[in-house]
Amino acid sequence: TGRFVAVSSAAALRAMPKLAAYSAAKAAALAYVRALAADLAGSGVTANVVCPGSTRGPMLEASAAVYHLPSQDTFAGQALLRRLLEPDEVAAAIAWLCSPDAGALTGAVIPVDGGLSA
Repeated sequence: TGRFVAVSSAAALRAMPKLAAYSAAKAAALAYVRALAADLAGSGVTANVVCPGSTRGPMLEASAAVYHLPSQDTFAGQALLRRLLEPDEVAAAIAWLCSPDAGALTGAVIPVDGGLSA
């Protein structure tokens, strides 16, 4: 058995201003992994995608600058949880997908986004 896990983005799941090219690239990664899951059928290897939402870090801080926001914390209001994700929360989802407990899941898209894409 094996695992393939790609990291896409919540931007692949919902429209976001000024992110057309980024969203298209992340949606392409999502579509590729779903097709890969079909190609791997019966091999014992699963292929899934994690789509993080606003996750605290340098990339989100740079995004805040693109939108002329005072800080990355401003993005917290977009998610239903009303907070930014921490990188270890996204990592935990990826680790679970790599574990034996996720052996029945393939071709799945997991939004780890605090409800941003709900």
